Amino acid sequence: MQGKGWLQVRKVAQYLDCSKNHVYDLVYHGELQAFKHGQTMRVSVESLEAFVKRHRIEATEARLEWLG
Repeated sequence: MQGKGWLQVRKVAQYLDCSKNHVYDLVYHGELQAFKHGQTMRVSVESLEAFVKRHRIEATEARLEWLG
């Protein structure tokens, strides 16, 4: 999913394995950029990629969390 463009909220939810409502919350709180046209909302591919990058957990960090 590289590059510019716009995705439907349901596609973003599938990609993040979360609900559409959670995606709407991420947009509302400024975590994702989107635009709304009528009843349709589209999320920026670039902002989704940046969001994933900001929230990525490195392997060593994940292992430390798992070990507690």
